[in-house]
Amino acid sequence: MAFGFSIDANGVMSHASLDFLPASRVRLTQSVSTVAQGAPGSERLLAASLTSASGDILSQNLIDDPRFANDAGKTERGHSYSIVSIQLIPGASRLVMKNWETGTTLLDLDLHGELQLLCLNQPCLNLCATSDARSSLPLDGGADNSAAIDVNGAE
Repeated sequence: MAFGFSIDANGVMSHASLDFLPASRVRLTQSVSTVAQGAPGSERLLAASLTSASGDILSQNLIDDPRFANDAGKTERGHSYSIVSIQLIPGASRLVMKNWETGTTLLDLDLHGELQLLCLNQPCLNLCATSDARSSLPLDGGADNSAAIDVNGAE
C-alpha cells in the first residue's frame, strides 16, 4: 500500500492518495529511528500503523515528519508532500498516523472498503484469504467509501 499526503505547518493532512500495488513495484518504507515516544527527537517523527478492527497495532513504522525533513518531500505552498509504502498484512483494517511525540492522531483511515475492493479484483492475494477482507458491504451502501483507488498496476 502506498499512502501519499501533504501536511502543513499546523499538522493538518490534505491531498491524500492511496494506492494498492504489488510489493515488487514499490520500495517499502523502513522505520527511520528507534526514538522512544515522547523522548527528545520524537517531535520530528510520525508513526504510521496498520491496526486490526479491535485497535491492536499489527505493524508500525516511524517516519520523518515531512515538515522537518528537508530532503524527504517536495515543498509547495507551505505543504510538504510525502509517500509512505507499507506492506499490507492479513487482519489490517485501518491506517493510523500519529505524532510520535504527543501521540496525537493525525489520520485514522478505514481500509475496510478498500480492502474489499482490492480482494474483489485480486482474490488470489494472501491478504484476501482473511474473512475480514472478504466480507461484503451492506446493500444500503451505509459503509460505502468513496475514496478512489488505482488497481490498474496490480498483477
